[in-house]
Amino acid sequence: MSRITGCEIFNQNDDKYMLYAEWYDSYFKIILMETAGKPLIGEMSTDDVNDFSRELSKSSDEYFEETKRIFCGKDKTINFLVTEETFQWRNKLWTLGKIKLSSPSDTRFIYQSFQQLLKIYQPMQDKMNTMGEENKILIDTNKELSSKVNQMIKMKTAMERDLYKKFVLVLNSKKKKLRELERKVGSTNEESVYNASTDEGESEEEKDIVEKKSTRCTIATKRKSTNKNVKDTQESKKKIISYEINPKPSTSKEGTTTTKLINYEEQSCSSEHRKSTSSLNFFEEVPEEDLFS
Repeated sequence: MSRITGCEIFNQNDDKYMLYAEWYDSYFKIILMETAGKPLIGEMSTDDVNDFSRELSKSSDEYFEETKRIFCGKDKTINFLVTEETFQWRNKLWTLGKIKLSSPSDTRFIYQSFQQLLKIYQPMQDKMNTMGEENKILIDTNKELSSKVNQMIKMKTAMERDLYKKFVLVLNSKKKKLRELERKVGSTNEESVYNASTDEGESEEEKDIVEKKSTRCTIATKRKSTNKNVKDTQESKKKIISYEINPKPSTSKEGTTTTKLINYEEQSCSSEHRKSTSSLNFFEEVPEEDLFS
């Protein structure tokens, strides 16, 4: 299958030509067209390709590819020489290729041009038909994918709503449980604080009551002991006074008894004096009239 390339070239006289090349497997054909002149055609056969490749110490494939690159206008160092009979291309002093040219008749040229156009058009038409079918398939596939994507988006949105509702329910239940736990913890803390303060108050009150009771008991016992001592003192004084008023004859034993009573009175008075100093506020002094009553 041939392949056609084209580019603009300039000869040594700065004449512009349009170079068309039709490439085959092992040879190629060219058409040179000038704006004001007749077209020129030529061909480099397989033998010519092999001859030039040997002169340049290259393989036929390398020479063929290099010539394609030159005729596409990619190498700007190449000089072209066009005459009515030959077409040459050079790299400075080295001649890289040479083709014999001829001027075809108008009918032949038109026929060849039309044939080349058909050769170009047919594969292009096939490619366009193939690309149209592929484009249609791609359009249908795109529509199908778009519909599927829209369905998936709707499903995703519905799933997100359901999940959001479930999440909100779970979150609200968790919040409710947390609030209940906080209330319970707060109530237990308040109860523990109230219980602790009440127990301390009751213990302090009990201590105060016990202390007061013990104080009252000590005071009562002191009063009782004081009253008893006072009574004993009064009785001893009465006895002494009665002995002084009505003395009786007594023996030495009685005298000793009286002496003992007096000593006992003195001792009791002295002990009473000691006790009375510690409990002055708990009893009053007995008047003398009561002693003689």
